[in-house]
Amino acid sequence: MKDGLGSYVGFFKRFSFSLAVAVAIFIYGVKYTYYSWDIVPYIASTYSVFDGYSGENLRVVTYGDLEKEVDPLRFKKMTTGPFGALYYRDWRALEELVKTYNSARLFYLATIKGISKFGYSYSQASYISSSFFASLCIIITSIILFELGIPQPFVVFVAYYSEVHHLAQFSSPDSMACFFSLLLMYFLMKNKIYSSFVVASVLPIVRIDYVIVSVLVSFYLFYFKSKKTSLFMMISSIFVCFIVAKVFTNYQFLRHFNNTFIDMTPNIAATVISKSASDYLIPYMKCFKEVYQSHVFAIYVFAVLALLFRIRHKIAETSDYYLVVSIGFMLIHLLAHPAYEARYYSFSVAVAAICLLRACREASTFAPHT
Repeated sequence: MKDGLGSYVGFFKRFSFSLAVAVAIFIYGVKYTYYSWDIVPYIASTYSVFDGYSGENLRVVTYGDLEKEVDPLRFKKMTTGPFGALYYRDWRALEELVKTYNSARLFYLATIKGISKFGYSYSQASYISSSFFASLCIIITSIILFELGIPQPFVVFVAYYSEVHHLAQFSSPDSMACFFSLLLMYFLMKNKIYSSFVVASVLPIVRIDYVIVSVLVSFYLFYFKSKKTSLFMMISSIFVCFIVAKVFTNYQFLRHFNNTFIDMTPNIAATVISKSASDYLIPYMKCFKEVYQSHVFAIYVFAVLALLFRIRHKIAETSDYYLVVSIGFMLIHLLAHPAYEARYYSFSVAVAAICLLRACREASTFAPHT
């Protein structure tokens, strides 16, 4: 009993700084919530999936929930304009919108439902969940830094560039996806293959596009660890992704792409598929510019250079190659969705920042002292 208590006390002492940062992130996210547009379809999706609401009743409970949470001015802004007004007035359009959200972020919807059991509205639960998992991102990052021998205060460096504090403000599953991806990195570092398998298999339920991470990790395991486990991981994650997409009605890739980047209309079902090659090329040109001008571009570049240096000098460890997984995820994701929104890639930036810190620590360790 004393040993168990002592281990907890030791943990709190060792990670006291990071725990304080995690608490600060949680409070910041809850207190300074950014009521993004996504909150509407997430509330509606939760009512639809877990409470069975549909039609006009779905519209009424969704906006009734939101109206109780936000001030009148913000509510007016969220229910006016070509998109806001349509979903506010037309339940058919809202139901079409729900189809694009309910399958892609199922686990996030489940946490909203779970948190609501403690007396919170779905609106409140949506950002409480985001803030909670953003704080967990801080904790798992600090544990990874500790394993790599990097001082705890550098967790602020990783958090700042990966914008975890902003993830806490959004009603979205981005902080949750970031946490589970970092947790997967930790399990791989510790050679916990079974735990890695479990996390990788459930990632598509967190965000369906994170099946990319699961598949890339399966290749990682195939090359460095266990071929049998890697095949099971790939099959299970793709199977979960397929089941979720099959059970919950969703739209095809081309319709999503056209509605997002070419013909942005409030009703996705009415989107006309473009046949012009230039319409598809322009978003990628804009995306390249966004990535290049991003404040984290240098982090990516120097992290990759550090990995190449370690490979060249044959000092790279298997955990170093998780950087390949994170950047591979970013590149593949950008091919499918050519828009660089920082919150989608917090995980990639966090891994790059951790790898860069590790390279700097080792460089200082082996540098000659005079």
